[in-house]
Amino acid sequence: MFQQKIAVLMADGREFTAVADQRDLAAAEAQFPEGVRMHTHARYLAWSALSRALAISMPWDKFNKSECVEAADPKPDEVEVLDPTRPDPSGESS
Repeated sequence: MFQQKIAVLMADGREFTAVADQRDLAAAEAQFPEGVRMHTHARYLAWSALSRALAISMPWDKFNKSECVEAADPKPDEVEVLDPTRPDPSGESS
């Protein structure tokens, strides 16, 4: 399942961790059918995920142009890192 965490800093100092899923990715693809640059894509995914979660209530243009200061990958200490050396939880070997 696609999930992407995005750390968001708002102009008023609020911070969010947006969790974008395939619904947000599909919305971004529909909004920008010709493709989009990396930072705009991260901002749009963050806006879509935060709007869907009812954490914010504003149109995309306002979020993008004045309210969102930064939307980026979370700091490494905020991301769960999976250990590829751990045994398979199913008990089966590969």
